[in-house]
Parts: sequence; structure tokens; C-alpha cells
Amino acid sequence: MSTNDQIAVAAPKLISGQASNADKTAHRKLLIAGAIGTTIEWYDFFIYGLIAPVAFERLLFPKVDPTVGTIAVFATFAVGFVARPLGGLVFGHFGDRIGRKSVLLTTMLIMGLATMLIGFLPAYEAVGIVTTVALVFLRFLQGFALGGESTAAGLMAIESADEKSRGFSGSIIQAAWPIGVVFASLSTLLITKLPEAELLSWGWRVPFVASGILVGIGLHLRCGIDESKTFKESARVSRLPALEAMKGHTKPILIVFFIELAQTSYFYLTAIFTLAYATRELGIARDVLAQAVLVANIFGLFLVPLFGAWSDRSDESRSTLSAWQQRRPPYWWSITFWPSRARC
Repeated sequence: MSTNDQIAVAAPKLISGQASNADKTAHRKLLIAGAIGTTIEWYDFFIYGLIAPVAFERLLFPKVDPTVGTIAVFATFAVGFVARPLGGLVFGHFGDRIGRKSVLLTTMLIMGLATMLIGFLPAYEAVGIVTTVALVFLRFLQGFALGGESTAAGLMAIESADEKSRGFSGSIIQAAWPIGVVFASLSTLLITKLPEAELLSWGWRVPFVASGILVGIGLHLRCGIDESKTFKESARVSRLPALEAMKGHTKPILIVFFIELAQTSYFYLTAIFTLAYATRELGIARDVLAQAVLVANIFGLFLVPLFGAWSDRSDESRSTLSAWQQRRPPYWWSITFWPSRARC
């Protein structure tokens, strides 16, 4: 075989190898940017849930009964969850129409601005009901943005992965939200060590305002990622993607919806409601509860990628059910045993 023939045979293999390496590098970059962005957005969303039971009842609802104040605080927290499905539908529509990357940049910008503005809200005594209305609106924006983030980031990770590692790639994005909760828990743990007067005057604002810096970093990283390979290769763009998906995939969508409903309800029952209940009814220190949430999410940080990798090598439904069974003990151990130790 002549030299020219050898070059002709080797050239396609060399080009294929270079393309494969380029794809892996791009995918790795996407996972890092997606995970960091998701971490920041979950920090933004969750920091309210941790700080609200500590400070907002007295700052935003000072003229009502304490029990009513607690209900009002959690009602504003619930607004974010009302907005999340709407955000998922709206950003899911535009993600299928104009691309996932644009959605990720938009959701991060909305989330960051809403979170930072919460940190600048005046106390109830200054402007009255205006503060409460503004808080509800900003919480709605947070939930709206997170609804789009939760779908777009994971979808990009899965679409850009090869078939043998889609579960693990998607789990990297999912593992990012426990990191966000860990950072939010650490922030809450630090400010709860402040004297109560300083906590209520300026301390609670710091974690919200600091979000502006984090969002700037996240936007910079996400500007550098490529659009999803699946989206770029798609030859057809649906006019009404959500309606088409519901018509063609009703059963799997409903199954995933109710699975997510169950695990999300359980998580927020243990991680948010417990803070208010244990502080008021059981007399447990606020910093101890923040530590309990911190420990529980450290468990999640390591377990999520493990179950994601397992799903690539086994039946997805089996790994999902096992993950649900495994996620319960860490929460109950941290919330049950840590407070009992603190009371001794």
C-alpha cells in the first residue's frame, strides 16, 4: 500500500477521533456550566424557604397572630410552586421552538434578579402591604424561572450525552440542586449565629443580595456552551410542543408527574415545614435545624449520581423506586436524631 493510500485510510479515523474528543469536551463543558447554573438557581429558590421561618414572620407579618404569620410565610413560599408548572410549560414551549440555551440564560437572569430584589425589600413598618405584595410577586418570578430551569438543564445534559451515559449525565444536573441547598443551608447557618437584632435588621438580606454575584458567574459560564445537539439536528419544529407531547405521551408524562409530586412533597415537608414546627413547638435551635438540612442534602449529593449511573446499567423504573426508598432514612435520621441531641 502506497503512502497516499495509507493517508487516505487513516484520515477518516483521525477526523472521527478528533470529532469524538471535541464532542466529549463540549459535553463536559455543558455539564459543568449546567450544574453550576442549577446550583445557583436552587440556592436562590431555597434560601427563601430557610430564612422565611427565621425572620419573615416578624418582618413582614408583625401585626398578626404568630400562627397566622407562619401560615402567611408559607403561603408566600407556596406561590413559587404555583408558578413552577407554568414556567415549565412556557419555557418548555420556547425551548422546543428557539433552543434550550436561550431558555437557560433567561431563567437564570429572572431568578437572579428576583432573589436579589427580595434582599432589598423594606420592612413592613416602612411601606406596609406593598412589601408583602412585592414579595409575593418576586416569589412568583422565582418559581416561574425554576420551572424552566428544571427542564432545560437536565434535557440539554441528556440530549448531548451518548446512549450509554444519559442517566448519569442527567443525574449530574440533578445532583446540583442538593449543592444549592447545601450552600443555602450554610448561609442560613452563618446568619443565625448573629444577634437577633442584627439578623432581623440586615443579616437576613445578605444571602439574597449575594445571589447577584453568583448569577453573574453562572451567566458567564452558560454563554460559552453550545446548543443541544439533538435540537440542532432536529428537522422539524412543532408549533405547539406541549400539546403534541401530551397527545403522544400522556401515560409516561402522568407517571413522572405523580412520582415527582410524591418525592417533592416529602422533601419540602421535611426540609421546610420542619424548620418552623421544630423551632416553635419543640424549642430546637435554628442553627441545629439548618445543620440537619445540610447533612441530609450532602447524602443526596452523593446518592443522586450513583442512582443515575445505575439507571444506565439497569431498568430505570427499578432504580427510581430504589432511590425513593433510600432517600427517606437520611432525612429522618438528620431531623429526628440531631434535634434530640441538641435538647440534651
